[in-house]
Amino acid sequence: MIFISEEEDLRMIEEHNQKSVEELVENFSYVYVYFADGRSIRISKEKKFEFKDNKFYIYDKDIEVNIVDIELIEFTD
Repeated sequence: MIFISEEEDLRMIEEHNQKSVEELVENFSYVYVYFADGRSIRISKEKKFEFKDNKFYIYDKDIEVNIVDIELIEFTD
């Protein structure tokens, strides 16, 4: 049986969320990201965002959240 620590579990969630957002923004016109606190944001290729130090920064909207607080990601063309 394999046991995963809570720290390892959070790291895997962070990696998944980051990769999902980056790939979807690259391939679709709009990506909608919903956060645990109820906020949401629409991201396109023109938006300036970054993943750094376990945080998700969206610069033109002055948003900073923990990567693990991304709850849902939707996309559309």
